[in-house]
Parts: sequence; C-alpha cells; structure tokens
Amino acid sequence: MSTTPPGWYDDGSGTQRWWDGEAWTDQVQAGSADDSPPAAEAGSAAPAEPGSPTAAEALAGLDPAAAAAAGIAPTGATPDTPGYPAHAASGAPVGAYPGGFPGEPAAGAADGRATYQEGSPQPAAKSKLWIVFAVLGVLVVALIVLAAVFIPRLIGQITGGGSPAGSDAERAAVEVVERYDDAWDDADCDLYFETTTEGYRQALGMTDCAAFESTAEVFDESTDEYEIEVDTVEQTGENITVLTTERYLSLVDENGDPLPTPDPIAEPLQYTLVPAAGGWAIDNVQ
Repeated sequence: MSTTPPGWYDDGSGTQRWWDGEAWTDQVQAGSADDSPPAAEAGSAAPAEPGSPTAAEALAGLDPAAAAAAGIAPTGATPDTPGYPAHAASGAPVGAYPGGFPGEPAAGAADGRATYQEGSPQPAAKSKLWIVFAVLGVLVVALIVLAAVFIPRLIGQITGGGSPAGSDAERAAVEVVERYDDAWDDADCDLYFETTTEGYRQALGMTDCAAFESTAEVFDESTDEYEIEVDTVEQTGENITVLTTERYLSLVDENGDPLPTPDPIAEPLQYTLVPAAGGWAIDNVQ
C-alpha cells in the first residue's frame, strides 16, 4: 500500500500527473512542476528538477540507469527509447510509482483490470461432488422401494412350500373355497349347495338346507374372528388341491361348554375340488 503524499509526480512518460495520495488522477501538465499548485499537505515531496531522478525512481531507491534495468521508465523516455520497459508502453502507471509495485502495473491502472500478484490466493473452484451424492441418494431410495415390494413376496413363496394360484382354473378353485367359507359364516344354504358336490354333502350328513343351516348357526355361535389363508394351490389331472390355514377363536370346549377365555385355533385343511357345472365344486375336505 502506497504512503506517498498528494502532489505532482512524473508518471513515467515525462508528464507531470497529480497523485491524490491513493491513486493517479486525470489532471496532468506538460510544463514544469514549478507552475503546479502546492501539495495538499505539509511535508509533500517537491516536484523533480529537470535531469534529476523522478519521484518513482527516488521511491524505488534507484538511479535512472538502474530504474531502466528494474523495468521502470526513465524520465522523459518514450516507447522508442532503447531499454524502455515493454509494459510501460500501455500508458498505465508502472511499479515504484505511487500505488504500484516494482515492475508491475499499479492498482487502478488505466485498463481497469485487477492484477493478481504471484503467490496471492486464487478463488476456490466450486465442487461438483453434490451432483454425485444426489444421484447416489436417488438410487439408494429406489433400491429400498424395490426390496420392500419384492422381498416379502419371495419369502412368502419360499416358506409357503409352493406358489399361490396362478392359472385361471386355480384362481377359480380358490374362489370356490372362499365362498364355501362365506356359506358357513352366513348360514347361506344356496351358496352351500353351489360350492359342494352331492357326494360331499352326503359325507357331511347335511343333504338339505334345514340340516346345514342349523349346523352353521351352532358353528357361528361357537367361533369368532374366523380367517382363511390360502397356502398352496396345485392342479393334478382334473382335480385341484387347495391347502389352507384357518384361524379362529373357539368359544366352547370339546363338550360344547363355554370357555372362560377364547382359545385361538390354527387348523390346516386340504380341499379337493373337481369340475362341476362349468366350474369347480368341493368334493372332500381333510
């Protein structure tokens, strides 16, 4: 930082220019420095006498010859003068003059461009790593969603011992089993006849609606929260086998007496279905 007081100084081109204490101004005079106004403050440096070193040279501690060697334009020199510093031809105040550094354009030079000195800190480049982290985050979320959807299905197929209904016939057979369960839950005789074969009704001893409805009402009063879960479906020849696990709360004991606390039951059942009337009917339950 320059501490040169305001005054008229040679700007390196043989022209006297006014230095305001911080930077060069546009005020110049081609005549002798004797006609210039006095410096704004006491102690200002006096204008250079003809033939004497310029203020810039004096500040640099150099004589005219040494100034040229250091890259400073001698007093009265022009760009055609041998040894004239190349960077001084731009007309910008050069180093060792007020506000500058030896051999470099001064701050606030005429071209208005900032000068970075060697070794000065440079602006840090902005990192692009956030883009990589953002993409990785999206991929991780997508993998978590896929895992949540497909892993439970895979585990269910492995632990279930087989695959659930796949073909149209297997799905139709499962629907018949579910409707048979509804028939017992609602004591619906028509649905009972629709989902079973005559041979199966005879095996149960319930060949008419009165027998079925009375038995279904007793069953409904002795159980609660009945649920049916299909485990596997397999078609062998013309028949389809549906394996289920049926869970419910038993409200009575083996003798039909009420239990103080409902007893949870999980009962595996195997339904055998045969073709009947263009669909499927239950022919046996074990």
